[in-house]
Amino acid sequence: MTDKQKILIVDDKKENLLALRKALCKIDAEFIEASNGNEALAATLHHNFAVALLDVQMPGMTGYELAEHLRGDERTQVIPIVFLTASYDDDVHMFKGYEVGAVDYIMKPFLPEMLEGKVKALLEISFYRQALEKSEKKYRNLIEATRTGFVILDGQGRILDANAEYVRLSGHRELAEILGRSVIEWTTAHSLEKSKLALTSCSQDRIVHGLEIDHVGVDGKIISVEINATVEGTGDDLRIMSLCRDITERKQIEEVQNFLAQTSIGTKEEPFFNALALYLAQSLCMDFVCIDRLEGDGLTARTVAVWCDGHFEDNVTYALKDTPCGDVVSKTVCCFPANVCQFFPRDQVLLDLRAESYVGVTLFDHAGQPIGLIAVIGR
Repeated sequence: MTDKQKILIVDDKKENLLALRKALCKIDAEFIEASNGNEALAATLHHNFAVALLDVQMPGMTGYELAEHLRGDERTQVIPIVFLTASYDDDVHMFKGYEVGAVDYIMKPFLPEMLEGKVKALLEISFYRQALEKSEKKYRNLIEATRTGFVILDGQGRILDANAEYVRLSGHRELAEILGRSVIEWTTAHSLEKSKLALTSCSQDRIVHGLEIDHVGVDGKIISVEINATVEGTGDDLRIMSLCRDITERKQIEEVQNFLAQTSIGTKEEPFFNALALYLAQSLCMDFVCIDRLEGDGLTARTVAVWCDGHFEDNVTYALKDTPCGDVVSKTVCCFPANVCQFFPRDQVLLDLRAESYVGVTLFDHAGQPIGLIAVIGR
């Protein structure tokens, strides 16, 4: 069952309240009465009104002052206000009524049929406004819940609206940080030309499909994004509605697959493990990469590639005891995000490198036995 719309009637004279009820008796709505401004404001705390009918001349708070209070509150600022008065019929007072937010200014005595018609029209407008607000709320909840970024741009590529996922894809934290700014601002240099071309072609093609660009966040992190967009309107009213998907992981997988395809055979000029160490150092932005082969009982290891500070070092054999690499052998992955030297104070290599972070992974043979490990170290 649909709740009745509510009408606020404010007048300090009971006979006027009665006359208003009688004039509007054919309207299927709930009437809430108030004899002064304070009572009216208190009523707005408990009811959502579709229309407010205010007397202008009241003791204490005038109708004008009450209207200003209603317009100043976010909850009540959209209520259509109609002023009713028997005293102020001059242009100055009428203009003041419209200035404080009234949609109509009616002199008493009034024709009941005229007032009824005006109130019915305002109720209908209010009904559709509330329906639109509910629809917008559902739309907002939907786009906020999805893991796909959604953004609306103007013809210049400036942000008009976006959901939380797009804010993340832009490399920011809050919508307020990007509103009104151009998407070009967080596009990487190597994607800039592609992004500009897509923006300029929008007004002609009216669609963008499968555009892949990279964003860079305020922290320097690169996020790869796939964009599909459609265009509505023209000229100053042109709007670009874009769906953006995070493809960073997919791009990383593709890069690894391309690397393996190109280097799996290996050459005398660049052995495979050397190429792998260099690739990991560059991809992960790490200072030190070590690839080892386990020897004997698994208590010692022989390096097959060591990349350190921009060059390869000679391979060595070392004991795994008291090193983080010794922890790796018994696990699939071993990770120390910070202060790794504190956990392994006897590892001279870590101390010499001034190591801060460490990640190691075990390499297994086809039978599931550990045969080696890869370690990366960062300062």
